[in-house]
Amino acid sequence: MQYVAYLLPYTWGYDLVRYYSFGGKWQTILPVWQEWAVIGIYAVLYTLLSRHLLARAERLAKRSGLNVI
Repeated sequence: MQYVAYLLPYTWGYDLVRYYSFGGKWQTILPVWQEWAVIGIYAVLYTLLSRHLLARAERLAKRSGLNVI
């Protein structure tokens, strides 16, 4: 389950929140700069994926005539 949790961006966000809440005295999973990089990579990937899926949904709506409604 631990390795599945590493695939979720919440794991990295919560770890950074703990780190900053305890004034830097929390032992993070990775170095802090790497955790920020992981969150940044997730943000870029999710943005690209959402743009792709939205464009796909818009094409489907236009083909179905749902854009007229």
